[in-house]
Amino acid sequence: MSKTATLYSLATNTIQSDLAALIDRLCQQASSPIPVFFRADDIGIPSSNFQQLITCFLRHKLPLCLATVPTWLTEKRLKILQDITGKNSSQWCWHQHGYQHRNFERKGKKQEFGPARAEHEIKRSLRLGKERLETLLGPEFQPIFTPPWNRCSRVTIKTLADLNFMALSRSDGPSRKRYQHFLISRSMLISIPGKNSQPPLDL
Repeated sequence: MSKTATLYSLATNTIQSDLAALIDRLCQQASSPIPVFFRADDIGIPSSNFQQLITCFLRHKLPLCLATVPTWLTEKRLKILQDITGKNSSQWCWHQHGYQHRNFERKGKKQEFGPARAEHEIKRSLRLGKERLETLLGPEFQPIFTPPWNRCSRVTIKTLADLNFMALSRSDGPSRKRYQHFLISRSMLISIPGKNSQPPLDL
């Protein structure tokens, strides 16, 4: 067994207890109920992992946000994915995850929509991605954006508003008041709205 496979196996073996401990700790610290949502990134290519993931959420009847990379998704791939998820199900939140899932930064942390790109380039990628997913997914597409690597620039946030996106799911960062934010926990990738989250803008 490779080192990577061993690490994955260990993570799988402990995830239930780790997740339970994290939820218990959050509940103990909270003064009011904490909304929690689950998000799966890098959706677009059918795999056995995807099937296992969906099977788990179907079994427990839990909603799941499917952050989908526009350029990875084709009609053929979508058919296979929806054979697993079913069509027109409110259990899944199909939404946009970048455009190509490509890093454009030469220095620092990886970003597809970071400061290295001009505003017109960012807008074009966001628009093309949104149009592609709207065409493929139809009414199942939700105008929510998850940036690859969970980070993006202020210009990107402004452009998302211009393109009528209604929410942003990422790590904490600039301009949190502009959107309903679904912030992800670095430890378990569980998304928890921040205390100062605002309701979705009526754009």
